[in-house]
Amino acid sequence: MILNIAKMLATFSQSARDQKLLARGRLVSPSQMADLPFSHDVLPDDAWLLVGELHPELFALLKGSGRLNVDVTLLEANIGIFYLVVRHAIGGWEHRFVLPMAGASARAYVGSMEKYGVHAALTSAGNTNAFLNHLQRNPSDEVVAKLLATDIMDFVGDGTAVAVESIATALQLLEPHALPHFSASTEIKNVCVSLVYADELAAQLEVLSSLPVKH
Repeated sequence: MILNIAKMLATFSQSARDQKLLARGRLVSPSQMADLPFSHDVLPDDAWLLVGELHPELFALLKGSGRLNVDVTLLEANIGIFYLVVRHAIGGWEHRFVLPMAGASARAYVGSMEKYGVHAALTSAGNTNAFLNHLQRNPSDEVVAKLLATDIMDFVGDGTAVAVESIATALQLLEPHALPHFSASTEIKNVCVSLVYADELAAQLEVLSSLPVKH
């Protein structure tokens, strides 16, 4: 059954990718910053960075005004982990990072959030420029405190459940009203999502996707 669900989700997610509404994002460690095609000099040397791909319309809006509303929240998954959701909204559009909190890199990222808040780079397909955004988070903030108190696992089973649920969650979050509005001045009509995996979890899922299907 789970394979059939996975195939169905793959079909839906491909459609969303074709419409530039769903993309793979990155969680970039300090040692990986040199690989980025854009300048990141404003970041502290030991800060981590979320990199996401915006729909071209949203990217154009950002280029036009650059005034973003930003929020961070946690969603509790059925598989026993949290999803960190970082939201950037402007002009009726919202971009949502979705990061399953599993893997050593996710644990390290919590330390970066505690110290520096959330640094994000917002770019678009085929564009080497990025808008850097920073949202300071006080260590006593609910999101940071909850993550600091959470035992973030290295892996989640064999990866099948997290692969299926994370894609399903990303697709659900394409619905504008899947999350409550966090800015009374902005009515969200369109959403794009960057699904981000910690490197260790991404490697686990890559191995899983290369395995032959068992009948």
